[in-house]
Amino acid sequence: MEATLDHPQTADDGLRHGVLSPLETLAQSVSTMAPTTTPAATIPLVFALAGNGTWLAYVLATIAILLVALCIARFARHSASPGSLYTYASTILPPWLSATVAWSLLLAYVATGASVIGGFYHYANLLVRDATGHVVSTALLALDRVPRRADFRAAHVVD
Repeated sequence: MEATLDHPQTADDGLRHGVLSPLETLAQSVSTMAPTTTPAATIPLVFALAGNGTWLAYVLATIAILLVALCIARFARHSASPGSLYTYASTILPPWLSATVAWSLLLAYVATGASVIGGFYHYANLLVRDATGHVVSTALLALDRVPRRADFRAAHVVD
């Protein structure tokens, strides 16, 4: 039994045409590609940890990613909604499982943000230590990342 996504199309379904310029679309594509370069950049680390099993780890990871991509591509043929993977999951899953997917995605977003902040702290601390010879506290680096009121207003100016 195959689940289908046959539902009536409304005016709210899909993405609006012509909202992003070609340059904005390119910037979004590049920013989306950046995390996918991590597996290629970490091959030496994986080899150090897995040794001769590195090739098998990469083959299994590639197969898993291809299967996920095939599933997403199949759903994307039916809906171009900007609602993330949750939109696809909520279309075919029961409500309790859709809620589980939503919480899982939220947890993944929070964990990703936390790891990016941790990486920023680590590399900024290395940079400051190499440049000055002093270690910077986490609180000081965190305060540098807090948006200032002027930055917030400038980012939300409407033309």
